[in-house]
Amino acid sequence: MTAGVYLVFQMIIEYNIGFGIFNLIPLPPLDGSHVLMQLLPRDMAYKLAGLERYSFLILIVLLMTPVLSMILIPCRALIWHIFSLLLSPFF
Repeated sequence: MTAGVYLVFQMIIEYNIGFGIFNLIPLPPLDGSHVLMQLLPRDMAYKLAGLERYSFLILIVLLMTPVLSMILIPCRALIWHIFSLLLSPFF
């Protein structure tokens, strides 16, 4: 495998890890809210569902501030490190 092909595969994997972590943010349009609603008691899940009308604005604020990058980048690096350790015997 050439260095260019390896770099492309690495970028594809890193982007997919980032998208997966982003999708697990517990805001109602994202999948993380559905997971969290199943784990919360019923009354708290209804309160979280009521947050849906404001969630788009909250998501924009999170994207415009460095708060989200302080969470996503270390999580992505940790998952990438674990992934590379698991697959290192094969490459």
